Amino acid sequence: MSKYSNIWQGLDQGVEHTWQPDVIEAVTKEIAKLGSVEHTNPLSPLYPRLQELFPNRTWVSIGSDGSPRTIFRRSNTWARLGLVDASGGRMRLTPLGESFLIGDVTVTDVLINALANHDEDGERPFSIISNAFLSLPTRVFTLEDIEFGIMQNYRPDADDLALALSAPHLNLSPTRKRRVRAMVSRLEDVDAVYARGDGWVSGDLDALSRIAGRGMQARLAAEIIEDASVEIEDRQVRRRSDPIITSRAFQAIIPEFAQNTPPARIYDPQKRKELLEKASIGHAHLLRMLATFIQTQGFEPTEDKSSYDLAFVNNNSAWIFEAKTCTGSNAKDQIRKAISQLLEYKWRGRSFWPESVKLAIVIDKSPIGLIEDWMFEFLHEDRGISLIWQEEGVFKVWNPQTKSGENFAL
Repeated sequence: MSKYSNIWQGLDQGVEHTWQPDVIEAVTKEIAKLGSVEHTNPLSPLYPRLQELFPNRTWVSIGSDGSPRTIFRRSNTWARLGLVDASGGRMRLTPLGESFLIGDVTVTDVLINALANHDEDGERPFSIISNAFLSLPTRVFTLEDIEFGIMQNYRPDADDLALALSAPHLNLSPTRKRRVRAMVSRLEDVDAVYARGDGWVSGDLDALSRIAGRGMQARLAAEIIEDASVEIEDRQVRRRSDPIITSRAFQAIIPEFAQNTPPARIYDPQKRKELLEKASIGHAHLLRMLATFIQTQGFEPTEDKSSYDLAFVNNNSAWIFEAKTCTGSNAKDQIRKAISQLLEYKWRGRSFWPESVKLAIVIDKSPIGLIEDWMFEFLHEDRGISLIWQEEGVFKVWNPQTKSGENFAL
């Protein structure tokens, strides 16, 4: 028997391809160029430009009565995302759209914001689903789990998820299958979940926690700390220091979320961006995994809160690691930033590090398909930096000979 009667429809009832990041970005730019757009008018100058940019997609179709119909006649992706105001039959950028256009926010930020705030009859479906994925991060959730377990029987802090998922699962109608699958696709768009077998499992924990809400962020951070504390308890590590860099035994720290930091105290935009990165749940989770891996290899990781993420010294050699969480759209930028940081940390600690220092960038997902081949070669041949990533609990490293990933070992 169902505990809740709401039937979620999801964020989008429009055309699937309009939710692709490249389309979202391109259309926003064209609207900005035109100032405002009469989007229901098939003769609007917007449509020839979109047809030129995306020739294999339909922007104006012909109805059964022979009249032209624009893609925006029923559903407007950009209005749903908060990028445009579509009142009065015209589209114009909102403040969020302008921030997106100049790069203050990413397409992933826009999508996550829309998912987190999407409301149906007083409920936030994507927030509820994300809470469920975070509560059971290794479980494979099927369409039926989401429909009959989560939607009909689970609300965070009110219901037991395991009990809710044990509710009878009936056959989903084709319409409901399409609807629920579309909702999961929105979570896939931001890497919050990824497909496994007949369902989906948790992906980017930071994305999931942002959609779920701050309460879940703090809860997940506490769980990470509880797990990590067992591994490092009573561990005595010799400390090293110099006037520039001071390392300490790695300690998992509950992130101080940006929402808890008075904005007026952060004047440097780059510093604020770095603080946001450090506060990321996904970043904390990746560091914990990396620290555990280093320990299993027989070494003691250290950290320096003012510079490098993790490092260790072994006789006359050392490794310095810079960890980054990535999305499909910012992987290249994150790697570029990590390159400059590693080179800086190596130079600043030149009186501290031994003669042989190896540098490594560690990211939370496979870069294959996210960055061009030349970037792998540049890192290996020109910079001498290893590119390592976490893939389903295993650390992989780029092999320049096979041009593929292989298991990483120190």
